[in-house]
Amino acid sequence: MQRQFSPHHIVLTLSAALLLVTLYAVWLATTHPWMGLEFVPDEAGVKISYVAEDSPAHRAGLQPGDAVKRLSLSDGRTIDLQAADLMIEPDDHALYSNYLAFFDRQSEIYTFLLQENITLTTPVGDYLLSPLDSRPISQLSFFFWFQLFCAYSIVVMGVLVWAYSQEEIASRLYVLAAMGMLVTILPSAIYTTRELALDGHLFNLLSRTNQLGVMLFSVPGTALFWFYPKPIHSYRVLPVLVFIAVLFLSLNYLQVYDSLDYAVRLPVVFWLLLDISFGVVQWIKSKEDPVSRAQLKWFILAWISGPIAFVGLNVVPILLDHEPVLTQKTGWVLFLFVYLGMALGLRRYRLFNLDRWILNAWFWLLCGAGVVIFDIFLFSNLGVNHEESIIISLALIGWVYFPLRQFIFDRLAKKSMRYNSRQLLPELLTLLLTRSHSESPRHLWPTLLDQMYNPLHIDVVRDKKTAKTLIENHGQSILVPDLPGCLPIRLYNANRGARLFSPNDALMIDAILLVYKHIIEFQDAQLQGAIKERKRLARDLHDDVSSKVLSLIYRSESEDNADLGRDILDELRNVINDLENGELSLESNLSDWQCETRQRCEDAGLQLDWQQSNIHKDLQLISSEKSNLRKILRESVTNIIKHSTASNVTIELSYINSHLRLIIKDDGEGFDMVNVKKGRGLLNMQRRAKEMGAEIKMGSDSEAGTMIDMNMPLVEQVTGL
Repeated sequence: MQRQFSPHHIVLTLSAALLLVTLYAVWLATTHPWMGLEFVPDEAGVKISYVAEDSPAHRAGLQPGDAVKRLSLSDGRTIDLQAADLMIEPDDHALYSNYLAFFDRQSEIYTFLLQENITLTTPVGDYLLSPLDSRPISQLSFFFWFQLFCAYSIVVMGVLVWAYSQEEIASRLYVLAAMGMLVTILPSAIYTTRELALDGHLFNLLSRTNQLGVMLFSVPGTALFWFYPKPIHSYRVLPVLVFIAVLFLSLNYLQVYDSLDYAVRLPVVFWLLLDISFGVVQWIKSKEDPVSRAQLKWFILAWISGPIAFVGLNVVPILLDHEPVLTQKTGWVLFLFVYLGMALGLRRYRLFNLDRWILNAWFWLLCGAGVVIFDIFLFSNLGVNHEESIIISLALIGWVYFPLRQFIFDRLAKKSMRYNSRQLLPELLTLLLTRSHSESPRHLWPTLLDQMYNPLHIDVVRDKKTAKTLIENHGQSILVPDLPGCLPIRLYNANRGARLFSPNDALMIDAILLVYKHIIEFQDAQLQGAIKERKRLARDLHDDVSSKVLSLIYRSESEDNADLGRDILDELRNVINDLENGELSLESNLSDWQCETRQRCEDAGLQLDWQQSNIHKDLQLISSEKSNLRKILRESVTNIIKHSTASNVTIELSYINSHLRLIIKDDGEGFDMVNVKKGRGLLNMQRRAKEMGAEIKMGSDSEAGTMIDMNMPLVEQVTGL
């Protein structure tokens, strides 16, 4: 079994690691000569767009808008500046030879900046200044911090997902892709926000690291589409994807191709097309799985939209020999949106397995980041010393952050619960003790759990028993013990996947289950008493009433009275049979009713077509339902025999969505539904249907005959094996 790490430890380790990475990135970005200028490309070379106050350039008298043509040293060496020197991304070069030449030129410019004094030549004159040995942290570009923010946000979201679902390969691939983005963005943050030039060797190394990060993102990102939401195939695709990435990097680093299209840009397009291909296959495979389809729909939308936009706005224009619409230093926000979209999917569609306690982790990270940022702000910009900034930060934490955090968390925790525990027990008892037998606790149990926890789905478990409620798959599902006469059930993904099941949920279910068992025992005892009383009544009717009716038949001098007595005796026997048998399966009753109906139709010269589907032994009728259903069926056939002059009768019974549907139709003469006066038989059928909670419809046509359509609720009785 894979070792599980504490999410708290993971969060702390991540915080420490990001702090070290930040320090290293800041050190790399600041340990270079600094003049206090920002440049933009210009036809004449480069143009100054910003001059920092109290900087070497400001003291030398340089102004925004000045065009700088040349750098000169006291020993007579000069170098003319070009707009291409400010290229943000070296990969934008068309050829490898130009790519390498760019780094050589960066090194040449960098040697000028290392000198103690340097002259900047503009159209209006020369300006002598002395660059500082390092760049102040406060003068790092906004885009430096922006790119770090994008990288850290992506890593934090990836690590938090993995921290709470470490056993899933999808979450491991997700965090690896996030780490790949960190390796991609950090070098970009340094070299895209340089003042004018970096050491060529360092610049080349940063660019290569950026390209490595693209592959580190692409491999797990593409593998995600293979494994999520379900593996496409058992084939070990990861080694193949790693081999392809190593091949691409080798061809690039060994400079096999002079064209950077083949070395850098087309591999990116290849990975994107492979993502789309795997996504299409997953879409086809999930057509019979609505949960996976819902997850996949959001996953594809969130994951592919960012890369498609980046490739379309940055890579494709360069492939077509045009300027990129979107530069790297701003384009990383598209990948941030990828992970933000995935975070929304975690909440809405239960992507991966994210625990509700992840909110705590977010609060810890945001709190730590907020304290550090606020401390830097006070120390760097307000002239507050370090001790004062710490005191102010701690005061804000104690008086503002913690109360606000607790308020928000309490609101979110309450929102995630679908029931009020104080009101649950009284409402539960009222609900159960006032329900009819057809809605007994056994039948209401899954419904109540569904209302309380709103799971994605509920399954009956036939191969596992448990005495207490068990949390499974780290809270992804929960196994609920069986009620008497039922099987255990398993709930998946509470609140439609918004949270995991917790120990409190297990305790609540066990408590309600105990109440349920007591109520079932009470109802079973009540039922046994009712059965005993019905059998006593059946014996009395059989011994007393039946014998007297039989005597009347034998003593009757009129054949009509004798026939009437026989009908009464048949009906009395049916009543006695109902009282003695109590509940019988619908399947058994239908067998008797079919034989009776077929005999009556044959005696009347009618052809009977009896059809039934999905009728099985777990469907049971109580005494009143059995009596009413039999009488509706008998009355309908009687009306057909007496009034329709039909030749064929069709009776269809089916069980769909917890409802029994009965359709009776003939091909005889119909009647006017509007003007006909309803007899006692039709009215009795409607009354009996109403007693069962059924809906009954009648239709008749002089040419098409008559049809009766009844739909009644019938709960399946799931019994233990």
